[in-house]
Amino acid sequence: MSKLNEIIEKPLSGEWGEEDEVGTGIPVLRTTNFTNEGVVNYSNVVTRKIDPRKAKEKYLVKGDIIIEKSGGESCSTSRESCIF
Repeated sequence: MSKLNEIIEKPLSGEWGEEDEVGTGIPVLRTTNFTNEGVVNYSNVVTRKIDPRKAKEKYLVKGDIIIEKSGGESCSTSRESCIF
């Protein structure tokens, strides 16, 4: 068995940006998009105003593992995960 930090290629934090009142921003995933089966539910994805350069660095690719860190604090425990 390997430790997660031994197999992660490049850990990235999420990007939340600013509120997108018109719905033309960049789609973001929230923990509410994670199912109990570990897949992404796209039925209620929200959009946010995020600098396109920042967003480009964080695009997901098939097979990425998404781990949610509750509260966004470095000492918080992980609650949810899913495979993109």
